[in-house]
Amino acid sequence: MQLLSYTKSIYHLYSRLGGKRFLFLVRSKVLKFFFEKKRTDINLFPETIGNAEYALWLRKYFPRESDCEGMKDVCKILSYKPLVSIITPVYNPPIPFFKAAIDSVLAQVYENWELCLADDASTDTEIKNIIETYRKKDSRIKVIYRNKNGHISDASNSALSIAKGEFVALLDQDDLLTKDALFQNILALNKNRSIDMIYSDEDKITEDGKLFSPFFKPDWSQESYLSRNYTCHFSLYRKKIIDRIKGFRKGLEGSQDYDLMLRFSEKTDRIYHIPKILYHWRTHINSTSLNAGAKSYAAVAGERALVEALERRKEKGIVEPVPGYAGNFNIRYSLKNNPKVSIVIPSRNQSAFLEKCLNSIFAKSSYQNIEVVLVDNGTDEKKAISLIHHWKEKEPDRFLWLEYDIPFNFSKLINYGCENASGEYLIILNNDTEIISPDWVESLLSQAQREKTGAVGCMLLYSDETIQHAGVILGVGGIANHSMLGEYCESTKHYCYLKLTNNVSAVTGACFMISKKKFKKVGGLDENFAVSYNDIDFCLKLGKLGYRNLYLPYVRIFHYESKSRGSDVSPEKKIRLERESKMMEEKWKEVIDKDPYYNPNLSRSKFDFSLNV
Repeated sequence: MQLLSYTKSIYHLYSRLGGKRFLFLVRSKVLKFFFEKKRTDINLFPETIGNAEYALWLRKYFPRESDCEGMKDVCKILSYKPLVSIITPVYNPPIPFFKAAIDSVLAQVYENWELCLADDASTDTEIKNIIETYRKKDSRIKVIYRNKNGHISDASNSALSIAKGEFVALLDQDDLLTKDALFQNILALNKNRSIDMIYSDEDKITEDGKLFSPFFKPDWSQESYLSRNYTCHFSLYRKKIIDRIKGFRKGLEGSQDYDLMLRFSEKTDRIYHIPKILYHWRTHINSTSLNAGAKSYAAVAGERALVEALERRKEKGIVEPVPGYAGNFNIRYSLKNNPKVSIVIPSRNQSAFLEKCLNSIFAKSSYQNIEVVLVDNGTDEKKAISLIHHWKEKEPDRFLWLEYDIPFNFSKLINYGCENASGEYLIILNNDTEIISPDWVESLLSQAQREKTGAVGCMLLYSDETIQHAGVILGVGGIANHSMLGEYCESTKHYCYLKLTNNVSAVTGACFMISKKKFKKVGGLDENFAVSYNDIDFCLKLGKLGYRNLYLPYVRIFHYESKSRGSDVSPEKKIRLERESKMMEEKWKEVIDKDPYYNPNLSRSKFDFSLNV
């Protein structure tokens, strides 16, 4: 009956107005509806500043109120609801920011929490009034008042002393949690109760509440973490391990959380990453979020935390701060001995490239215990043959010429060269490269000698000093592609990625080092991959056995692969590429779909860590 009534009303309106006026009215009402809806939708999302891409991302992924209501329903049926103690040291915070921080805790979808405040003898008397007002408002808010200011480590430990939760989470006095921050952590724990530590992605928030600078992080990456404290916010820890390592250490103020995580990760590897923005890091004039130099002692403390981590782990090395970028480091490990390194180079003709490559190796390399193993795939160019004889005579003990005239198969050439190499370590190197860094061999070796290190790659540059390789990302632009391809080598995009040592799923076969023992352990390169993906497959085999592949920023080599080289579209080669691509997809689908070292919120089509919008 109601439908009939609506139909009659519409018919009468149509009869009175006529066809054109009726359609105009309908169109205007529809547009008004969508305009009002769009305007309402905009108000549902936080404002951003300086990044239109992030604004689009927030509209796509930021939880709406309806999402939060749904999360509350999920909370009711969770089988595991541990108490979470949120630890917040307090000292004279800006009052509006402090209130906002506490309010963000009160707004949590997951309700089994306690907020443990430790006032570090604030001189602003209003702070105590605010704390007491909130305590009366919610019994889950606890406080300990310190008689003497002891700085953030002591204050954090005081907050820990009143914490009763199975897990503790860290919140700075002027930052904000998203409403679903605790919920997402507890949801992860319900799926896997053995997790000991969880961290999330984060962004920054201005004094007037605008969001910017999202940091979408990789899954747990041990060597990446030794270059910077990327877990930071939002982080949740199993309290019994925090107690075992005795909480925060005095003297590491400014990087006390970095030091905590370094020690925590020495006790467990059950570390989980939630690829969601769950934390807004406040920026103001004295915050490290806005300017790492605002607290220069933080960078000094970070360096000390790393030095002491190396000592505890019984690894000798030097912690090198990245000049101009406080809080970022590279570790240069000491060589354990002076092993022989074999540099395996597959080659056929291309005398100009080969001459430049060999000249740079023998003239520039500061590490002397090397041999070059040239795997000659049927050279018939007179100049190239003459060049090979030249080096054979000049470096009789360090130059080995292996003739291997077979139909081109990169994997077979490399395997043959490695079988005949006498070195304890192997460098696989293209013949169209030129060494830039004199200490390239020892730098690669310092990482390759470590027990859990797999393949060690480096920064490869085009002749115009733009990036040809800085590690490989899986599932971007197809099976895999080189991260930061085409970027200027000094770019600081994605939090100084190019300047830091990073864990990666794979490195290019144009240059990497591996111990001969590990090379043999995974069976060398798979000869079914004659041309494409053999290097990626090799690295993934290493990863499957628990070895970690690395990109090193301080080893630089020119790679004269043509930037404008077209696609390989000859029928025979196209069939071969399709076959090898299919083999990769069948063998490594899971990791291609989700590269653990590449955040799923980042682009699947661009190589510069742009957002997936």
